[in-house]
Amino acid sequence: MVGVKGTMKIILLVGLPGSGKTTYGKSLGFPFCDDLSQNGGIIALREVDPATETLIISDHSLIYPKSRKAFESILDRIFLVTEPFEYVIWDNNPEACYQNILRRDDGRIISSPALQQMSKEYIYPYKVTPRPVNYEV
Repeated sequence: MVGVKGTMKIILLVGLPGSGKTTYGKSLGFPFCDDLSQNGGIIALREVDPATETLIISDHSLIYPKSRKAFESILDRIFLVTEPFEYVIWDNNPEACYQNILRRDDGRIISSPALQQMSKEYIYPYKVTPRPVNYEV
């Protein structure tokens, strides 16, 4: 392993944009890297305190198997991971996610057609009962 020395548990949050990954990740009380592919990538990871015991990472690209594999490979090279990656997975519910996106006030916008396309390509990492997308009608 190269990069940051230490050991840690890494939890990857997987779901469509608007599924609740950011809200959930912030609620856990651990260091949280949100939308990593758009917010600093490897540079942001290198800024993580090596003494961190648990790191939470959220990125909508984790819905794609190739992206998950790339993330895991990069994380393996940067950190000494002592446990298998843990995944928290949200339901593939583009309609509910889009309703959540419409209520956001943080500038993170995605169109309904783009979300529908992502939904078609969303593959769960393993057989799972995903977390429901919470939204208000």
